[in-house]
Amino acid sequence: MRRWWTLALLVAACSGPPDASAPAFPNRRPIYPPDGRLRAYVANGLSDTISIVDLDAMAVIGSPPVGRDPVDVDGPAALAIDRGRGLLYVALSFPSPGGGGLHAAAHNLAPPPGYLRVLALDDLRPLGELRADGNPVDLALAGNGGALLMAHSGPAVAIPLSAPIEDRRAAVTLVDPASAMVTGEARVARSAACVAPAAVVYDEARARAFVACAGEDALAVVDTAAAAVLSRVPAGDGTGVAKPGALVADLARTQLLLSNRVLRQVVLFTTDDEPIRRFTSAPMLGVPYFAAWLSDSEILVPTQSPSGAVVVDAESGAVRREIAYAEDECASPRQAWRARDGRVFMLCEGDGVTPGAVARLDPATLAVEARVAVGIGPQRMAVLEP
Repeated sequence: MRRWWTLALLVAACSGPPDASAPAFPNRRPIYPPDGRLRAYVANGLSDTISIVDLDAMAVIGSPPVGRDPVDVDGPAALAIDRGRGLLYVALSFPSPGGGGLHAAAHNLAPPPGYLRVLALDDLRPLGELRADGNPVDLALAGNGGALLMAHSGPAVAIPLSAPIEDRRAAVTLVDPASAMVTGEARVARSAACVAPAAVVYDEARARAFVACAGEDALAVVDTAAAAVLSRVPAGDGTGVAKPGALVADLARTQLLLSNRVLRQVVLFTTDDEPIRRFTSAPMLGVPYFAAWLSDSEILVPTQSPSGAVVVDAESGAVRREIAYAEDECASPRQAWRARDGRVFMLCEGDGVTPGAVARLDPATLAVEARVAVGIGPQRMAVLEP
């Protein structure tokens, strides 16, 4: 024993005094610095991770954990990137049966609070957070990276359908400036937009929020400065329950494509205070999700049950071409995305048990050219272009 103590003292003497300038708690996280490559960040809702995908190489370069609870499923549901400030925002929805949305719905209980977290973009270390209303489902960041919108679907599950509709309406939360979450000084305002918001987008001037309202069959318009609802227009065509579940804007943010999941149709609206319907597509074979503009004339719509994709005419809504995907190609397509250079990608949700994927498509045929596995239950992806 004495020999070991002697050796330890000799090592300590040779190593010299500790470096006073070294941090007490060094950051040992892997760093993913911007490298001029096309990169996707994928929120894996059932893995509590964010997959960082090199879309040029179609390879996952990291999947750091992002949850708060080491036991339950935190359910990262949506992402937003502030490139200029090097920040990544993630909404945690807590959907697991052990304590989240599914358990709450089954027992007619209010869902647990969600969280909005701000992470460093280079290594995804947490920098700040806000407690949120139940079941946050979507995020939208203003073009200048200032204000951030968050939609919540939760409160409706715990309130009887016989209650007044005003009591069943859930919030859209405005965090401005969102970057002030790092210092704890962000301003927060809420607006009871509609029943069960499912998706939210900004207009070009970031003065209006447009909300897909799954529980009210409507598209709601919110004045973000006054936190007041300006209008709610019908989402469906009057033939039955529509249940809008996805909403995307074109590049100019003058048009919105709303996906009605029960009617299996997409509807194009203008971004006015009283949105004008430009077309309603014919019913699709699958359930439509988050679409992407391929060009000024074509829109790519991912569909589930069965898995596939449809390209519709941006003027009329007529189907131009469509494709079905095998389970090992792209199971349950959830989100389409087009890069500035014309490459097209699809987020494939999968079966909720095995890993989902990101697929690269042939823009003309929509066939899968390449794919890379991500985490389980991917919900949304945000893409950082060079």
